[in-house]
Amino acid sequence: MTRFDRIVNCIFGILQIAFAIVLMVSPGRGLILVLAAISIGLTLTGVQTLIYYLDMARSMVGGKSVLYRGLIFLDLGILTRSLIDDPRIYLIAYIGLLTVITGMVGVFRTYDLIRRGAVHWRLTAAYGITHVIMGIAVLVFGFFLRLPVMAVFAYALMLIYSACIRIAAVFKENKMIYIQ
Repeated sequence: MTRFDRIVNCIFGILQIAFAIVLMVSPGRGLILVLAAISIGLTLTGVQTLIYYLDMARSMVGGKSVLYRGLIFLDLGILTRSLIDDPRIYLIAYIGLLTVITGMVGVFRTYDLIRRGAVHWRLTAAYGITHVIMGIAVLVFGFFLRLPVMAVFAYALMLIYSACIRIAAVFKENKMIYIQ
């Protein structure tokens, strides 16, 4: 990671924490802000992936998967934008399912790390299990207890966690392996 990348990641992490605090302070408006943030993020990821496909991946092995991934991200971003008009029920389902799926990916990554004999698998396991529990809590609080504010708090906590990981990566020493 270059020095410029470190500075950008640190600034972006601080902005993520600030946005999470704004969400926690005003959870009523937070529903629309969360959907807007997810929509912008997915749309930009889709556009970036499609540009990568047009620039490089179309001539690579497996390049079509990059195209499909970009189209899916772009479609999800546009779909999320259309949900902003009536955000309550959709946000609960969206955040809850997104959190559960993210947690399950973390659990599967933990299994893969253990199978490969990696030493540092505990943080990935904690990440996955925490996200699964948080996603289930969002779904229970949102659908059964009728507290949609929990989805906003869960998203804010995920943002803070992501920002802390991003900032910690800035200060982590990179190990380069040189082949002689």
